[in-house]
Amino acid sequence: MAAKSGSGIKIVLIVVGVLFVGAVLVVGGVIYVAHRALETAKANLAKEGISTSDFSSMASSRHLDACQYLSAGDVSAAVGVPILEAKSDDSGCHYMAQGSASSFTMGHIKAMTGGKSPDLQGMPSAPSGSGAETTSLVDVSINSSGGRVQMNLEKKLIGKLGVNGNAKGEMDGIGDEAFVIGNNLLLVRKGDMFIQIAYTNCPCSAAQLEPLAKKLVDQL
Repeated sequence: MAAKSGSGIKIVLIVVGVLFVGAVLVVGGVIYVAHRALETAKANLAKEGISTSDFSSMASSRHLDACQYLSAGDVSAAVGVPILEAKSDDSGCHYMAQGSASSFTMGHIKAMTGGKSPDLQGMPSAPSGSGAETTSLVDVSINSSGGRVQMNLEKKLIGKLGVNGNAKGEMDGIGDEAFVIGNNLLLVRKGDMFIQIAYTNCPCSAAQLEPLAKKLVDQL
């Protein structure tokens, strides 16, 4: 019986050894595949002029309070709509106006198609009073670093998606480079700082926001 027991233990040890070797080979294969995928990704980014080390600056980037640089009065004067307040949070500064999002979005569409700010007199708005609805017309965020990488990625992505149609969307004279996406977002880079000005709900055009972008850049 002892001999049979010893043989059984040997068989178990052999099976365990085979399974261990197999597991090592599988893990090694997964690591190799992951390594090749990473190298391929690095190569593709390099073709676009981007190094993976560049992403470290984006990861360590901090948000600056845009409300310190653009007041509610500044935005109101630019877009032609009274701004009640500038609200700051972790995502940026939000310039609030009285009225419903749907009414302001309609004004935004008119501004895009007509090339100028529409007449808001005939547009519905929220009732006055403490319960009146407010909408963020312009949202501004500022990242302290990672601007070169972010702008490069945005421009290439938008170019491939064709959001701007045949228009390049570039704006001259604002920071080191500025770019408009789909008449909804103005991107600006100054050095390695990255600025986003979103105006999806604003009854205004990018041209009206240009002075704001320049004022913001001049203060950074």
